[in-house]
Amino acid sequence: MVELMREWLSAAAHRNATDVITRVGINDPDVIGHCGIARVRRHGNFYELEENGCLAVIVPVIKFGELVDLVAFLPEQPERFRTRLGTCGLLGGDSDVTYSLPLQVSRTPLGWLQAGCEGVVVLDWKLARGDLSFVQDLIVEDQRHADEINQHIRVPPKIPKITWPTELAA
Repeated sequence: MVELMREWLSAAAHRNATDVITRVGINDPDVIGHCGIARVRRHGNFYELEENGCLAVIVPVIKFGELVDLVAFLPEQPERFRTRLGTCGLLGGDSDVTYSLPLQVSRTPLGWLQAGCEGVVVLDWKLARGDLSFVQDLIVEDQRHADEINQHIRVPPKIPKITWPTELAA
């Protein structure tokens, strides 16, 4: 079983974490505190720790105040991110999302960190679609990002077939 808290604490305490994180343009000490580093490798849609793997920035995914997952991304390829467990649809979704206000959506975890951890990043569309459907307005990075989000969010929901017994049992 994956022990997320132990993995997160190890990543956050890595002796080179601050150097790696500042090299990708994160200089705010509060934001740096949201990051760690570890060596990882891709494992399907997820990542796993690997002593000889690629050096990745690790970011905790918090939901209702609890650590529920971790996200890893390569500093030189931030669009290539993976979660550890795939348990949450949004990074940043634990913040006080006011559904009547515009919600900033970053394309990558690095973009989210550069935005001061404001808004969200979609980690898994199947899990995030429901949460985002309650938001009135989304602020995205550019037209291409808007098109990507529209492509995912406009997917019609699967509606189950509903049946009922034709006669009541006596």
